[in-house]
Amino acid sequence: MTRILSIIMLLLPLLAEGQGSSLSRKESKTTIEALATLQKRYANVEYLYGSDLAVVRGASGLSGVVRLNGENVIPCEYNIIAQNESPLLMVQDDSLMGFVNRKGEWVQPRQLQPSGACCCEIGHLFSDGHLTVARQGLYGVIDENGKTIVPFVHDNYIYYDRQFKLLYIYDNDMDKCSTVGYVTDLKGKVILGPYDDLTQFSRDGVASFGRDGYYGYVNTKGVEVLPNQYDYVGPFVKGRAVVKQNGHWGVIDKKGRFLISLSNDSLNVRDLWYGIRQIDLLFYDTEGVDNSLGAVNLQGDTVIPFRYEYCWTDNGRRIIMMTDKYNDVYDTKGHMVSRFDEIRLQEAEFSNNVCPLYYAVKQGDLWGFADSDFNIVVPCRYQDAWMDNFGYGIVELDNGHHAVIDMKGKIIVEGPYDNLTPLGKNFFEFYSWDNSGSRKSFSGYLDAYGNSTATPEDIKVMQSWLDREIEERENKVTMRPKEK
Repeated sequence: MTRILSIIMLLLPLLAEGQGSSLSRKESKTTIEALATLQKRYANVEYLYGSDLAVVRGASGLSGVVRLNGENVIPCEYNIIAQNESPLLMVQDDSLMGFVNRKGEWVQPRQLQPSGACCCEIGHLFSDGHLTVARQGLYGVIDENGKTIVPFVHDNYIYYDRQFKLLYIYDNDMDKCSTVGYVTDLKGKVILGPYDDLTQFSRDGVASFGRDGYYGYVNTKGVEVLPNQYDYVGPFVKGRAVVKQNGHWGVIDKKGRFLISLSNDSLNVRDLWYGIRQIDLLFYDTEGVDNSLGAVNLQGDTVIPFRYEYCWTDNGRRIIMMTDKYNDVYDTKGHMVSRFDEIRLQEAEFSNNVCPLYYAVKQGDLWGFADSDFNIVVPCRYQDAWMDNFGYGIVELDNGHHAVIDMKGKIIVEGPYDNLTPLGKNFFEFYSWDNSGSRKSFSGYLDAYGNSTATPEDIKVMQSWLDREIEERENKVTMRPKEK
């Protein structure tokens, strides 16, 4: 075990590298040839892009690490996942996980239970070097070196605030059958609380709290800037917040002065006003009424009609108002600029726009792409489409193939795959499966230079799976009863 852990420590710098780098034509070909060889030896090969390493799964179902030249580095005895924002390596065994540090020491033994982000982004557990995990059903926080900074004594998940570098801790109050909230610094020192119904701080540095059935506001220093005198409080945005007091809705400033009065007492004010931070509009709908979401300006004038179900924004540039039949695009003043049947969000919106921002949009039955102003840049001519964070479009062609295209519509790679995922510029992972119930599948890698881990025979098999799926799909359409 000591020997294995010492080897793991040598790997850590390499496991953290590679994201966003680009392989040359020669490097890409050599890499794909090596991966093809590894796929003959292991049940699954997950290439750590930009390195000479791959996580492999053996016949036992457990994972290890090998070099592309086939050299064994870690035997297939673990579930091994490197962390992007930490020098630690996660070692998972059954339902428990632990962490080892660069010295080969177990900084957190395999006694931890995954929680929150652990369940879906297993390689991105840490946020600014902090991670909430559970031990024997109680929650705590460890740092990027595995040190416990908040003890494992709390009942609920602990949230980390990137902006203010604070932790939100919520514990159960068994006497009141409710939850109380605290805010601590990164060492676990309580700054404010306990409060009932404590929210996270808005960008204005103000959070709402509850006490004795009424609500008020507190700042990051623990000062209650407005007492608990409201029936409802929304988040402060640009010095304004939506509240309900004595059954009356309105917008107040930080001194509690009403700026706008809303005469309709049956409003359901959306916290989307907080989500759309850069826009001076107030979004609300009427309680119990479908398709009644709209917006008024800060003078109380209706600027977006009350006929929608939901809305979102692309970082404050445009507002997208949605129904089950269409998506309308508005500017920040509430003027409608375009309409699509559907618009798909892009992950890059939540990652500081790591690539030019585009959207997959649908007109009629076909998909295309629009830029950040929602002007069409690739015509709607695909059966399906979505964006990738590298700035590629992933589309389904008329022949059922999936392809990666650029935003000029040029096809970069194409094939009879069920899924294509760019790992870097000109380097892609593919996956295809037999939907007939045989449980057979192919996964592998290809590049934009014509190299692939799939053999011509593999391509023929995948094409036969796709042909059968298309035939079954067409038969279902033909056999569908005619509408009266």
